[in-house]
Amino acid sequence: GGKHQILTDHKQMLMEYLAAELARTGNRFIAASKLEDWLVAFLDADDRWAPECLARHRDHFAASPRLGVSFARICFHDAAMTRRGRTSAHVPSLDLVTAAGENPICTTSNLTARRVVFQDAGGFDEGLKHAEDQEWVVRVLANTNWDARGLDEILVDYLMSANGLSADLDAMRGGWAAMVDRVRAA
Repeated sequence: GGKHQILTDHKQMLMEYLAAELARTGNRFIAASKLEDWLVAFLDADDRWAPECLARHRDHFAASPRLGVSFARICFHDAAMTRRGRTSAHVPSLDLVTAAGENPICTTSNLTARRVVFQDAGGFDEGLKHAEDQEWVVRVLANTNWDARGLDEILVDYLMSANGLSADLDAMRGGWAAMVDRVRAA
């Protein structure tokens, strides 16, 4: 099979097994690893990864066996992706309270996880249109022994669009409320 498996639903999700990056760098981490060490990364159609994004996450996981979810800082851009805006703050370690109250990961494009974490926590809740990544991270932190930690590097360019999901603040608030309801019910 190829190095990418593209799934389409309400977002374009990219499962990246890092084969191309590993071949380019000569690192044999994946070739020598077990299936549970595979990494899953996501890329929304309107966001961009920095060229070193996957390599930085791979190194982050290699340095910490308890790391289940890795994320970095992001930079917000105008709709044409020509003007850089604000950047997100560095969150070294994400705890359950912070994950439930905020979403420092911000976008699924900034989420990389070990494949086994999806086996342990389950996948995204398909009933949520907003906050599905946040709800998943809360579930990981509440129900597994995996850590979630951030890199102090900007690795994702996030497109700010008047038509994007995050532009609808009422829907975002509703998604967050639905996420909180699911967390409380669990």
